[in-house]
Amino acid sequence: MSEKCFAGGDAAHRNEAIKAWESVAKCDGLLK
Repeated sequence: MSEKCFAGGDAAHRNEAIKAWESVAKCDGLLK
């Protein structure tokens, strides 16, 4: 995801991006 998504856009869009990264981190933790 680009920096532009986090720096710009509305709060809802940033929250969705954060949730997506949390899901990736959680999945990554399960795989290790």
